[in-house]
Amino acid sequence: MRALDVWRDARCGDPLLSDLLDRALRGEGEVLRLSPRRLVLRLADADGAPWVLKLDAPQRRWEGVRRLRTPPPLREARLARRLAARLPEFPPARAASAGRGRSLLARPFVPGADAARTALEAPEAVAHGLARLHELGWSDDDLKAEDLLWTPTGALLPMDLGRARLHGGATPERRRRGDRIRLLASLPPATAARLAAPVLDAAGSRDDPEELLVAAGTRRERALRRQARRALRENRDFRLRPDGGIERREPPDGIEEVHLLGRRAARALWLRRYEDELHGRPGPRVVALTPRADGWAVVLRRPAG
Repeated sequence: MRALDVWRDARCGDPLLSDLLDRALRGEGEVLRLSPRRLVLRLADADGAPWVLKLDAPQRRWEGVRRLRTPPPLREARLARRLAARLPEFPPARAASAGRGRSLLARPFVPGADAARTALEAPEAVAHGLARLHELGWSDDDLKAEDLLWTPTGALLPMDLGRARLHGGATPERRRRGDRIRLLASLPPATAARLAAPVLDAAGSRDDPEELLVAAGTRRERALRRQARRALRENRDFRLRPDGGIERREPPDGIEEVHLLGRRAARALWLRRYEDELHGRPGPRVVALTPRADGWAVVLRRPAG
């Protein structure tokens, strides 16, 4: 895997982390997340116990200088230890630096369902779990439903602490409201509508659920437009439209089909179909993506006949 090339010469003093890194370099494990800066894997240690391994490597010179001061995995591990002291269900984490701005973190794998699925089936459970986290002083400036895990024991756990905070006491109301908006914005509108009232009731807030949904919808739309611009920067074969969508500069001939997909599914489809075209594999071509309040409108064009 190309994302692991930068880790070939990495060394760290933690035996467990070194073992997990060696296993990842040998091709073991399952990729959970992949970005230019971070690779997240699920893999087993020598005893067969499952772990989640996060590999963080700077891609730009300014980023490397900043990360030498405060490597994100080290900060996340410190915050995890503090949170575990308040939340017994939270798994411990360990982290280490690996030179040249690289750092890695490992924590035991915790089974469960993400908050997006749980909010659809049991919104009150997610609402009370979020209220409990706020009472413990937790908040997250980049909260997404996929970062919250609902465990079989009935606990809601924040599994990504990259931009999280842990306050000295209970979380201030201003930050609680921000977390609620960010959580609802990361959900499909129908799921967010089911969760809005329970999340306010669990927090004892008198805010209007409709106003909360409007704020979440505004944030969702802005996020989709930012994602469209980011996709354009990554691939110059597409251009940005005034409505925030992206489209091919020279779309192929054929028959168009329009599909409405969630953000992650649409982006994955776009990348996969573009790779298919680069390698000459047959199939429909993605012509355009347009951000909407409930996801992406994806235009596919199949060859005529």
